[in-house]
Amino acid sequence: MGSYPPQNQKQWCKILKKLGFIENNRVGIGGHAKKFYHPERHSSDFRVQPDFIIVQNKMYKQMSQKIIKELSYFDFTPKEIKESS
Repeated sequence: MGSYPPQNQKQWCKILKKLGFIENNRVGIGGHAKKFYHPERHSSDFRVQPDFIIVQNKMYKQMSQKIIKELSYFDFTPKEIKESS
């Protein structure tokens, strides 16, 4: 697809959908962030990571690393994430 990890919202949305996440369209009143949840998998530690992932419109390298870390709480390996990109 492109570089790994992805650096924009559109690429992250595609990856999360391939991993089985569903976009929650009823969040907030703006289009600056998208919220995704997984219907079957839940976060292993809800105190650190809630059962959803937020993808911001304006992405930075640190934010991409944070999303990868959040996906690890859902028991996704970096290899699975890279293969779905």
